[in-house]
Amino acid sequence: MYKAIVFFDLDGTLYSANHRSVSPENVQAIQQLRANNILPVINTGRNLADISEARQVTGITDIISENGASIMHDNQRIIQHAIPTPVIKALSRFAAAHNNPLALCDDDNTMLTAVDEWTEKQYHETDVAYNPEAYKHMPISMIMTFTPAVAELDLQVEYEAVFGDQLHFYRNSPFALDTVTIEADKATGMTEFINELGLAGAPTYAFGDGVNDLPVLRQADHAIVMGNGLAEVKAEAEYVTSSNLEGGIVEGLKQFGLI
Repeated sequence: MYKAIVFFDLDGTLYSANHRSVSPENVQAIQQLRANNILPVINTGRNLADISEARQVTGITDIISENGASIMHDNQRIIQHAIPTPVIKALSRFAAAHNNPLALCDDDNTMLTAVDEWTEKQYHETDVAYNPEAYKHMPISMIMTFTPAVAELDLQVEYEAVFGDQLHFYRNSPFALDTVTIEADKATGMTEFINELGLAGAPTYAFGDGVNDLPVLRQADHAIVMGNGLAEVKAEAEYVTSSNLEGGIVEGLKQFGLI
């Protein structure tokens, strides 16, 4: 049995400023956790294809991705919560009526239903294929719904009014909403991971900074929020550490005697 389990968000938390790299200090901290018989787990809104560098650098093989929709242990997927096809079809029709592209995601792929200035900004460093019927050929566990955080264009309230009983919508990007089945969030991902591996009873610690981290921060035994986190997220913290650029991960782990 592990002494504890630590769940790490990536963007704004374990990642450095460029959203793609993990600092040497944080890598060393993860190695110290393992040496102390503490299990590090990534708990992110991104899909697996998007975090390959983080997985390689940290050596973390236990991953909750796509806001709890996909769960891996030892690099093997053990749970996936796909969005039902009828829901995807309905969302696609609603999005098309409002000229909002969708990005359909599974663990390894991202397929666009359309292209506009917001998809170009989101994926300017990544080649993303166009395939509006991808959901017919692969299970879709997360969708990026491209309604930008611009007053006259942000339709999050409208999407939630229509699909709120079937889908979660999280604003983690200025260009799009993370969209997953109502059955999945970072807290359910943590619970399912623990239950599947028989780890109930191990103390749990969660690090995060954004709105999609709220479920897991509320459910973990100990909630650590980054200094750069949103005010509403800090309100849920047992401890507010320094920012992700100022050694917040190491500080938070030391605060609780984990390293």
